[in-house]
Amino acid sequence: MSESPKATSAQQKSRQWLRRVLLALGICTVLAACTLAGLLLYFNNNYFKARLIDAIKTELGRNVEIASVDVSFVSGRVTLEGVRIFNLKDSFKEKETIRLQRASASVNVWDLLFSGFKKINGLKVELLKPEVIVQRKGVWPIESSNIDDILKKLNSGEKGTWPKQLPVQALDFVFTVSEGRICYTDSDRQLGQSRFEKVELTASLQGLGKPLETRAGLELFTPSCPDGGSAKVEGKIECIDSVGRIDPVAIRNLFVTAELRNLDVPHLTRHMHMTLPLKEGELVATLGKPASGTVKFNAPALTEMHFTSSLLTDSAISLWRDGANVAGDLPGRADIDAKW
Repeated sequence: MSESPKATSAQQKSRQWLRRVLLALGICTVLAACTLAGLLLYFNNNYFKARLIDAIKTELGRNVEIASVDVSFVSGRVTLEGVRIFNLKDSFKEKETIRLQRASASVNVWDLLFSGFKKINGLKVELLKPEVIVQRKGVWPIESSNIDDILKKLNSGEKGTWPKQLPVQALDFVFTVSEGRICYTDSDRQLGQSRFEKVELTASLQGLGKPLETRAGLELFTPSCPDGGSAKVEGKIECIDSVGRIDPVAIRNLFVTAELRNLDVPHLTRHMHMTLPLKEGELVATLGKPASGTVKFNAPALTEMHFTSSLLTDSAISLWRDGANVAGDLPGRADIDAKW
């Protein structure tokens, strides 16, 4: 039984309509592909590298070098390598303030896009071998350093009001630092250079309303303790509520514990000029020698705090004359249990 002319005509029109739709879709696909290719050619890694360097220069007013930048829109990952931020002035021995072998950041890009940048899930930031170099020159109290301009910028502007509201609906992140280094060179040659080496840090937040948890470790080398000492620190604090509000008054469940092994805290206090002149300045009293032990701080609320420590040292107090240690080899112990 043959089809009617009307049925045949309807089928032909249907096929023509389908071909036109497919043709239109094909054209749109080609145009979209060409547009995407053009955008990727324009917004390539060199584009983002130039924009990032300009942004850092504008913000810090310093010269910056970045060896490479890699941006992946599909995976939501950005990687920087060979970052160098130079001193504002050339009068310091070391020319850079910050060196960074590699930095990377990744995020769940689809959650971010479909939420209008309100949901930051799976954020991971990793810094490999960051190095901060602080140098001072002059004579105390008239000194200057290579970070004075950065500190001035941080302290400038209007003071903020609290509480603060984060512009997010969701937030979880992990921030890590591996093989970090901080080098501090004093203007006083007798105090010399102290270095924090093998700095390891992990900070994580599992979601809004969850505690911020941190874990850190480092080694400290000073002229007074060239063999070095170490510290391990763990902490936890609830500082962001379930709706993203940060209120210092509402901070709770702050807990910090530190384990020290031959850590030369006294030399750090001398860098900060925490000394006591005696006999009209003929002698200077400072904290003594490196300490070992534990320190704990627990605050369920800012109105309820508990501090304990159990520290041992070969010398609690040292006396100095013209930069030379003349007395103070008296062992000491600090067992403290304070509540307020």
